[in-house]
Amino acid sequence: MIAAIRRRFTEVRGDTPAAPMFAALGAAMLAALVWNLTSGALHVPLDALGRVLAGALGLAETRPEDRLFGIVVLDVRMPRLGLACVVGGTLGIAGAAMQGVLRNPLAEPGLLGTASGAAFGAVAAIVLEGWITRSHAYAAFLVPMAAFAGALLATCVVVVVARAVALPSAATLLLTGIAINALAGSAIGLLISIANDEQLRNLTFWMMGSLGNANRIQLGVVALAGGIGGLTVFRYAFALDATTLGDDVAGHLGLDPVAVRAKVLAAVALGVGASVAFVGMIGFVGLVAPHLVRLMIGARHRLVIPASALLGATLVLLADLAARTVVAPMELPLGVLTGLIGGPFLLWLLAKGGAER
Repeated sequence: MIAAIRRRFTEVRGDTPAAPMFAALGAAMLAALVWNLTSGALHVPLDALGRVLAGALGLAETRPEDRLFGIVVLDVRMPRLGLACVVGGTLGIAGAAMQGVLRNPLAEPGLLGTASGAAFGAVAAIVLEGWITRSHAYAAFLVPMAAFAGALLATCVVVVVARAVALPSAATLLLTGIAINALAGSAIGLLISIANDEQLRNLTFWMMGSLGNANRIQLGVVALAGGIGGLTVFRYAFALDATTLGDDVAGHLGLDPVAVRAKVLAAVALGVGASVAFVGMIGFVGLVAPHLVRLMIGARHRLVIPASALLGATLVLLADLAARTVVAPMELPLGVLTGLIGGPFLLWLLAKGGAER
């Protein structure tokens, strides 16, 4: 029995060399970052970008003609691109974790209601803001806090209901998440029906996702929450490998699959909740990134998790670049662009799976 488990576990781990893939993913993210820093309404030449970054690090003196470039790069684009990297990395890790927990390569962070719970919290805060905040000093933080609370609440409800109904297996969690998504969607529709014109404009902007309001405070909060969640998921990489093979296999290896799922889901809710709270709904990154990574380096979560973070960051950087430049000076919703990429990708996966059967 133990020999069979080890053989199956070896098959899951795979033997694809990881170093070249990590080097390629790192280079791709760096190239996307530089491309973003130089592109936009104001083009920043590469030599000027080098001088600005060197000056910010105290390695060289900045030139007077680089002053405008410095403001654009350091004060406008760097916080936005930093937030794009953190959000993309968090969504990539969350997708890898969800696919491991549910043992389904088509799973993504929104499947268990985390994203829809955050959306409900944000919509409720926008529609009810005047009644809740009045003139309170925390009014500016109401929407992010409500979105974060909604994500945590939705995830807690999924876990609690699954425990009450039966052993929280992957199927039970999935069905409970579908129910939570339906409830949140109905509640959002009810709130939208009573919103005024200004609130509807805010809702449209938030529901489609955007990095346009990025700042250093948001970057710090999302980086902290995403970092804690990502490290927690990485800590359970071996356990995710084992649970992917089934609860019986995990039990024979001395693991508690129920506890593993609960802790991983809490980590996912923390990271995704913070991300959605500040940038809105950005779909399909958590589906596309880990699935492509598994095709490249196998299914071992100790490799899949960090690789998914790199690829997720790259995808969000490229999507944000398109959002800023395709119809400049206007800006497209970021979530719409990721949906245009992720939708056909999901259809391709479904067609591929049907062809293989």
